[in-house]
Amino acid sequence: MPDPSIVAQWRTQITYQPVTTSRNGDGSPQYGSTATTLVKIDKATSLVGNASGGIDRVSTTIFFTSVAMKKGDRVWLPNETVASSACHIVSGVEELYDEYGNVDHYEVSIS
Repeated sequence: MPDPSIVAQWRTQITYQPVTTSRNGDGSPQYGSTATTLVKIDKATSLVGNASGGIDRVSTTIFFTSVAMKKGDRVWLPNETVASSACHIVSGVEELYDEYGNVDHYEVSIS
């Protein structure tokens, strides 16, 4: 269970849809039912090398949640509609632990 002081910061509602292990006839993934949850959205910036030997600054949207999401899940941020085909895909999930070694909440990266 997340720390209540952390959860109090989660004021943004998103919609998500978990990817399942099933595949459609064309091999594309199938998804479960949509649900909503409260999160805290942030940006993470990192520096990465590019092909010409330079360095690029890459910005990634991350959010913090109590929902155990996984790579491939679909996410719609505020002001984005599920009816549209535009969605974000979960590209990474990091478990964050409390002082007792239990999962407290998750940091989710989306593309």
